[in-house]
Amino acid sequence: MVAKSTRRTFFGLASIAALAAAATPAHAQEQRSDLETIRRAGVIRVGASLAAPYYTRDASGTWKGLIPDIMTIIAGYLGVKIEYVETTWGTAAAGLQTNKFDIMGAFNVTPDRALAVDFTRSLGDTTFGLITITGDPKRFVTWDDVEKAGMELLTVEGTGSHRTMRQLRPKLKWRGVPNRDTFFLELESGRSVYALLDEIGAAMFIEARNKGHYIQIQPAFSSPTNLAIRKAANTELLRWLDQTLFFMGNVGQLEEIWAKYRPKQ
Repeated sequence: MVAKSTRRTFFGLASIAALAAAATPAHAQEQRSDLETIRRAGVIRVGASLAAPYYTRDASGTWKGLIPDIMTIIAGYLGVKIEYVETTWGTAAAGLQTNKFDIMGAFNVTPDRALAVDFTRSLGDTTFGLITITGDPKRFVTWDDVEKAGMELLTVEGTGSHRTMRQLRPKLKWRGVPNRDTFFLELESGRSVYALLDEIGAAMFIEARNKGHYIQIQPAFSSPTNLAIRKAANTELLRWLDQTLFFMGNVGQLEEIWAKYRPKQ
């Protein structure tokens, strides 16, 4: 009787041990930080959406621009490669949440976005105003003037400038398009006369096409641009990115990159 009981106890303990052993790898994987996962994979996946100067793509399909320049340095510090995953500004937060990519650059902080994803310290500030090709560049001086006109402003849906202005100037009317390519087609065709755009993006367009005017509407609004990552209980990746960006700022790497893309005075 004692022997049978002992056997049952032994096999019961053995079964528990086996279950625990089987569960350990999965549990360990669940507890692994995003930073550790990226380093083990040897790749950091970066969300990207065409928006000069932050993201551009050359004829070979290679991503270039301010964010790829920054991410090249960050990936070098991590010792990993970069894989770009194309997305849109309106769906980027969902892409982070569903693990389609690890990080999204030039993602400006807004209160609603901060509920969905986490943000690093600022990479720098972006100022935005209006761009026009066919309109009168002297028509508007203040945002009150724009509101009183009652016209629709063209914007790329989901961008930080659009989200910021919707909150700061709720009376403004908008015509949204999904990406920068459609945005500039609408502007050049004259279907939209005035459009919301950041100062650097406007300067690059005007220089490349040799047409158009940027209007700095008053008061001038600016917004910090950041890197965004998915929310996680383990914040090791966020802490490491903040410390790395702090270092890059101190040694002049961030300023050197921004200087490449700022409008020439």
